[in-house]
Amino acid sequence: KFWFNFKAKYVVRSNLKEDGCAMNAGVYLLDLESYKQNDIQQKIADLIGAHELRLQNNMHGIWHRGVHQPSFMLALLDFTMGVDARWNVGQLGFDADLNKDELKSAYVLHWNGKRKPWTSNGLYRSFWLPYAL
Repeated sequence: KFWFNFKAKYVVRSNLKEDGCAMNAGVYLLDLESYKQNDIQQKIADLIGAHELRLQNNMHGIWHRGVHQPSFMLALLDFTMGVDARWNVGQLGFDADLNKDELKSAYVLHWNGKRKPWTSNGLYRSFWLPYAL
């Protein structure tokens, strides 16, 4: 619901579930050969074009916000598999109550949200500072 217009035919045809898992276009692993063989880049471009065309024709877009995240999610829907959640621990930019032990065991920390660690009100700065340039 957050990302997509579930009435748009592209979303309906995709079998995307409103309560399903989501991928994060900021952190993902891919099989480059499969990406090329399945022409994922063109699928993403086609989805963005269709979304923009709908907006230009005063129709609701395929998604509600962003460009990369929703277009990647739709294009890669049939080509994804889950990975250990430690590969992308998010919410660090807006959730001040995350479990510190889970953050310590994470492989990738993702500061989605406004409170990035390099800002004056940033969260979890102690996890970021050792890597700051």
